[in-house]
Amino acid sequence: DPFEKLTSRYHDGWKWSNKLSVGVTWDGRDYIQETTKGYVLNTSFTYAGGFLGGLSNYNKFSTGGAFYHKIATFGKPENRKNLMFCVSSNASWMLKQYYNNSEDNGWGWHDPHLGATKYEMLYIDGMTIARGHNIIYDQVFLWDNMVELSYPLLKNVLNAEVFASATAIKKELQDNKLNWYFAAGFGVKLKISGFPLGFYLVKNGVSLNGNSFSWTKGSIFNSSNRSSGGMKFVLAISTSLI
Repeated sequence: DPFEKLTSRYHDGWKWSNKLSVGVTWDGRDYIQETTKGYVLNTSFTYAGGFLGGLSNYNKFSTGGAFYHKIATFGKPENRKNLMFCVSSNASWMLKQYYNNSEDNGWGWHDPHLGATKYEMLYIDGMTIARGHNIIYDQVFLWDNMVELSYPLLKNVLNAEVFASATAIKKELQDNKLNWYFAAGFGVKLKISGFPLGFYLVKNGVSLNGNSFSWTKGSIFNSSNRSSGGMKFVLAISTSLI
């Protein structure tokens, strides 16, 4: 049935969805471009489906922030370059939605897995979230944390970066344990408008279901082909503000 395929939760296309989104951002940076200090705080809520109708039904709440601090300044006054430090933390939850699901006892509060596609659920993308890891879809909770040092090699064109991140996810609302995905590395990022690409060498690690931390395999600098050795090359679409 083509219609059944279209509306299936795991389809590869789109769902018709009515959404209402509200959000608040408090920007305390000194400059939007070439920030030297300050912070950004944000909170948003999305109400999809429910009494609004549509085929997607879920509630999503997100909150987070980033703090910026100048470590040092180099160069002459007319061409100063700042070594910047940034720490960020962002958390999102997919919550139950109240709607009529004929396949699950009609009107009531239904799990987000039943009302949203895997692309509408939370996910690790392996580029900006848990850099270097494989893509993981269909999560109900995501908490992403990163620290980053950035320095302009070519002002407004190319930045050098060093970073470390820790990302926690879980697939079910009732799960008590989180899966943690760690990444650390360095690279360069283009700051050309409309071309926000980053190139990184990354070392990854994981801690799954409360188990101990372990490194993961990478193909670069792993001459002995060890299961916990080496790094990965990552081409990322970067959204960093520094």
